[in-house]
Amino acid sequence: MPGETLAQFAPIDYVSKPIEFRDYLHPVVERIAQVIPKDVIWQLYASSPSETGGHIVFPYSRVNAAVMAARDYLRNVKLFPGDKIKLNQYYEKAAEQAFEALVWVEVGFQGLDNLANSPASNNWEG
Repeated sequence: MPGETLAQFAPIDYVSKPIEFRDYLHPVVERIAQVIPKDVIWQLYASSPSETGGHIVFPYSRVNAAVMAARDYLRNVKLFPGDKIKLNQYYEKAAEQAFEALVWVEVGFQGLDNLANSPASNNWEG
């Protein structure tokens, strides 16, 4: 990935939308790109405009939100003990949220200490 910019992660159909690229997080994205595909990185770590003041921020992750979402999905699993379809749906969503948080922290930042010392942890967003 040497020489690439964060803009190369944006799908073509996003080019016309305002995007704030956080270039200081380029090394984080480089590490993540070693383990998951570019299009998945964009899906996981680009904000929706509604959560970031009307524009897209990339990369962006709210670890606290992902962890709380995983927790909530797992709580929902307990609500449908006999419904295997619902159980699988909620379990899958919980796993996706946990994956997002773990990859961001452990692969991208190489640990929580590094994330905590990064500007990406301001207000626990990144």
